[in-house]
Amino acid sequence: MKKFIIIGSGGLAVEVYATLKNYYGNKIKKDILGFVSNEKKRIVIDNKKILGDDNFLLNKISNINLVLAIGDVKSRKKIYNKLKRKKFFWPNIYSSNKKISINDIKIGKGNIFCDNSLICPKVIIGDFNIINMNAIISHDCRINSYCNLNPGCVISGQVKIDDLCEIGSNSVIHQNLKINKNSKIGLGSVLVTNTKIGKTYFGNPARSI
Repeated sequence: MKKFIIIGSGGLAVEVYATLKNYYGNKIKKDILGFVSNEKKRIVIDNKKILGDDNFLLNKISNINLVLAIGDVKSRKKIYNKLKRKKFFWPNIYSSNKKISINDIKIGKGNIFCDNSLICPKVIIGDFNIINMNAIISHDCRINSYCNLNPGCVISGQVKIDDLCEIGSNSVIHQNLKINKNSKIGLGSVLVTNTKIGKTYFGNPARSI
């Protein structure tokens, strides 16, 4: 197995570390070299250290699995664009408790699927999305890239979500909608209309704020 480095050192990075251990067992510990971050602390978890910042990856290492565990959607895109010319591998990370249909699913690279995430048939998912705990993506949806689907959100059937969108915890997206680029849906909201680019929506029914 190729070695892993996790980009990030916050809560999401620690969750990803735990997800890898749960999926592969404790044997994976020796294959996780550490974390990359701008933070000053040295030890993140399990005596795994911060190896350096982004330049550490540019200058010293290639041919390795990288996991982009950064919560901010724009930062994820910026970091990937900085590193994409090097020979890194960007595997999808799956919780052992995820529920993904085997029927006509297409998934890109670098996505993180957390505990009890549910992906229904005929779904297309792009790159570097975070599908958080108990999030549901219903049939025939398309999720582009660099999106956060936060815990407990429900994406109803045939919804299209463009790049860099954030869907709040426990929010519900009505079927057949288009969520345009850079949209944010507040936690607990119920969206029943298409969004406009770069707008934030909140409430039940959700309105632009």
